[in-house]
Amino acid sequence: RRGEATGALFGFCSMIFALLTDEEPTHLAIVWDPPGDVFRNALFPDYKGTRPDMPDELRAQMPMFPEIVRALGLPFLCVPGFEADDVIGTVVERLAASCDLTIVTSDKDLMQLVRDPGVQVLDTMKNLRVGEAEVLERWGVPPSRIVEMLALMGDSSDNIPGVRGIGEKGAAQLLAEHPSLEALFAAKDTLTGRASKPIQAEGAWESADLSRTLATIRLDVPV
Repeated sequence: RRGEATGALFGFCSMIFALLTDEEPTHLAIVWDPPGDVFRNALFPDYKGTRPDMPDELRAQMPMFPEIVRALGLPFLCVPGFEADDVIGTVVERLAASCDLTIVTSDKDLMQLVRDPGVQVLDTMKNLRVGEAEVLERWGVPPSRIVEMLALMGDSSDNIPGVRGIGEKGAAQLLAEHPSLEALFAAKDTLTGRASKPIQAEGAWESADLSRTLATIRLDVPV
């Protein structure tokens, strides 16, 4: 009645209620990015630097999200200096041995945490549940190598540079032929084909190594 925007808040609550109904979880936590920079910005100041500014209508609703979560009696996890991905990774690391976990996200970065049968990703936007087989089918690499995939192809949504000239298919092929990034770059002079020049280019290893660090989800956040 005061004319305040509530669309994002309503959609958020609808998603939570649908999860509670459809999945019937025994435990549920909401994980949030903190305001301001995170440790990755110190490593690479342009990290996420290409993202557009948040619309004013959404920005005005942001303070209400934690209030709604707490009013629903749910844990709200947010750690300064660390992204939500890192908090999720830490929770998974602590609990995966004792219970089955579902990460609700559409973010491909979190595919690196998938471990069959105990940890799966649920993309509610596509109504898709993702285990190790689905990661391999979609990306051409197992979850354990998603980070190396991102190190080569980069990630435009997070402004992770990767190796210029290497795309998704090229990255998958290179990883299929080499057991690690180190092994790939150690053999760069023997490479042939379209991917050889980008890997042999000056600064390619440094960019891949930095990109791997940026893409790696931390498992040791003080939660």
